[in-house]
Parts: sequence; structure tokens; C-alpha cells
Amino acid sequence: DYKANVLPMQLLLEACRKSGTFPVVIFSGTSTQCGMPDELPVDENVIDDPITTYDFHKLQAERWLKFYSRKGWVKGVSLRLTNVYGPGPKSSSADRGVLNIMIKKALQGDELTIYGTGEYIRDYIFIDDVIKALLSCFLISKGFSKR
Repeated sequence: DYKANVLPMQLLLEACRKSGTFPVVIFSGTSTQCGMPDELPVDENVIDDPITTYDFHKLQAERWLKFYSRKGWVKGVSLRLTNVYGPGPKSSSADRGVLNIMIKKALQGDELTIYGTGEYIRDYIFIDDVIKALLSCFLISKGFSKR
């Protein structure tokens, strides 16, 4: 996870600083960087307390981006995404794509399996909305002052 998330961010940011190009860097974080909050909904005031190595490394990469942004070396934003669904390649991980599988079953009239009591709430976001958010971040950044 470190080699996939933190190290590339550090190398990218340092290359940007040295080049003096001040690019827009949009990072895809994860909602679980904040850990398991006591209250919902979660907002920007929740203190981050990641519980997995993956979440910890995503948070580290995000903090590097914040640091370089505050210094004015890049224009950065991080979106903490959760449960993205929609068309795309089949995941190599068996625990991914659950919503797509459930939608397919529902459309085919198959029985849907709910584990536990069904009391858990999950937030999902459609891939098209993620793309719009990413593009919006970039377009908004065009309004930043130029050096």
C-alpha cells in the first residue's frame, strides 16, 4: 500500500516542486481514512483515525498533498470516495462489485441475499458522478490565480 499510494505521491509532488509548474493534483482517497466514527454523517471536522494499513497510507498521501498545496507548489484536492459502482472491468477481488452483482440479480428477477439484519447503511456513488466530481475539481482549479 505504501508503494502504491504514498511513495508515488511523494515522488510526483517533489517533481512538481522542482519543475515549478504548479499543476492540479486530484487524489482519490477513501472514506475509511477517518476510521470508524462514533457519529454519522461524517464531515470535515471528524478527526482521522485510520484502522487499516491501506487507510493509513491513503491518509499519508493526502497529507503530503495538503502540505505541498499549502506551500503553493501544487494545487491539490482529495476526494474521499466510498463504494463506487457502475460499469467497468470485473474486479479481481471477490469482495468488490457487490452492488453491481445485486443490481444484475434484481434485473434478472433472482433472489437477493441480505446478510445480518439489514440494519447497516452504506453510501454508494455512481461512477458517472465520480467523474463529474473529478472534472469539477479540475475546472474549479482553473479559476485559481496563476503564478
